[in-house]
Amino acid sequence: MGVDAEGKKVESPMAGAMGPRWTYDPEMEKPAGERDMGTYTESVYTAEQQKRLRVDMHGKKTKKPMAGAGSMGPRWTWDPKMEKPAGEKDMGGWTEAVYTKEQQQRLGVNMHGHSVHNYSKKGWSKVKKGWSKHN
Repeated sequence: MGVDAEGKKVESPMAGAMGPRWTYDPEMEKPAGERDMGTYTESVYTAEQQKRLRVDMHGKKTKKPMAGAGSMGPRWTWDPKMEKPAGEKDMGGWTEAVYTKEQQQRLGVNMHGHSVHNYSKKGWSKVKKGWSKHN
């Protein structure tokens, strides 16, 4: 309730309205991303959160599982033997964990942790350049 210019009590047009679920439900994860709306910044769910939580960018449940839902995350999220990425890449509204150049070279992976080696019937070979070992 508020008051008008004459001091009379008036009901706010937003009275009784609820904010996003994460503002009142402690079980709902808060959005980790931001979206520049020109005159204000909106909190939004990142692509990673959308897949994992099965919500849209505003936190509303999706009818169908998002593409990739139910699939495994990056290897480092489930394999304790896999080193975690030490780098970060700014994706505009969120930050992606990436492997540094040093990690890529040492571990034989690209910035996303995917192997840069191929295995064929002839044995292992490095993709594009470098060495190859064929029996």
